[in-house]
Amino acid sequence: DDKGLLQHCKETGHFPVGKEEVVPPTKELFVQYANVVLNRAMGERMARWGREYIDPQKFHEPTDKFQKPLGVRIFRAYTCEFNLHKPNPNPETPCRLGLTVDLRAKLMRTKSLLDLLCEGQGGSHPERVTYDAKTIAAIKRRWNNE
Repeated sequence: DDKGLLQHCKETGHFPVGKEEVVPPTKELFVQYANVVLNRAMGERMARWGREYIDPQKFHEPTDKFQKPLGVRIFRAYTCEFNLHKPNPNPETPCRLGLTVDLRAKLMRTKSLLDLLCEGQGGSHPERVTYDAKTIAAIKRRWNNE
């Protein structure tokens, strides 16, 4: 009903399109609106990880030369943003809306260092494994700065 719509517009400061003069937004406001819409759409399709978006169903688990998993999952992380750019420096050339997409990798550990250390000792539970001094020195050399 038109009366209800006009009452709502009067209370909130909005106005229906076509009833009054429409003022076009500035370029900066338009790009900001487009980026908000883009981020909302990315959030509906993908999971957020920091500032990036990942698809949690699609990942890669690398293996070593013996086909044993390395204990990490590699996700593709996307960052998207709209910008205005001019292909020509001529002032009469109109601005164009461009989409910048950055692709990064996000890593998630699936095995801890303790799991890897126990795996080398016959796959025993961490509470049941004991190490002698020689094994401890070898482990320290191998895993230093990891």
